[in-house]
Amino acid sequence: MLSLLKKVNIMKYILVILLFNTLIANAQSNNDFAVITIETQSKKGNHKNQIDYWLVSLDLYVKPSENAFFPLYLTGFSVTDFNECCNDKNLTLFNVSTEESFEYDKSFIDSQKLLISMIKDNRKKIQGVKKDWTSGDKQRINIYITPVSGTFCFCKISNGSKIGYNDEIAMPVSSFEYNPSFWKSDIYKGVRKYDFSTLPFLSLNTIQ
Repeated sequence: MLSLLKKVNIMKYILVILLFNTLIANAQSNNDFAVITIETQSKKGNHKNQIDYWLVSLDLYVKPSENAFFPLYLTGFSVTDFNECCNDKNLTLFNVSTEESFEYDKSFIDSQKLLISMIKDNRKKIQGVKKDWTSGDKQRINIYITPVSGTFCFCKISNGSKIGYNDEIAMPVSSFEYNPSFWKSDIYKGVRKYDFSTLPFLSLNTIQ
């Protein structure tokens, strides 16, 4: 027979899976998006190669009065983070503890890997920016775009002042597909002209 401790651990795992599946069912979805990948190379500094992700809601982009750009928290978050964002709609950064779980359902892990691969394999470079300072520092920024459809949830950062950003962010959920029809759309013609180099560099995937 299993020991009491093993039984407790199994029950905890089952509860985490049930909670995660409930969150997916309740997550917000806007269907069509474009993932913006911003790769920055610097001549000086401790972090010479950096990468950032942003999500553009194509549904909101056609309405100029609404903000269609969201930092994308693509990897590295715990089940606790996911719960805060997708269920409570309020994510607290830098609150890692030993009680946090990363025991995701296999279907979520597979879906996340699919999205990451999709972003890399189907992206197109839309902008290249060079910055030179009199101090000798040089920076090269390459910006790529990947059209996807799927389910994402959105939430507010409760302590965003720590990273200089106090608005909504996005987290991936499920049902991701590559959307090649985007390349022939009028929205693509408009989105690719946006100056993405002006967006704040947050690197959510490495801050926790």
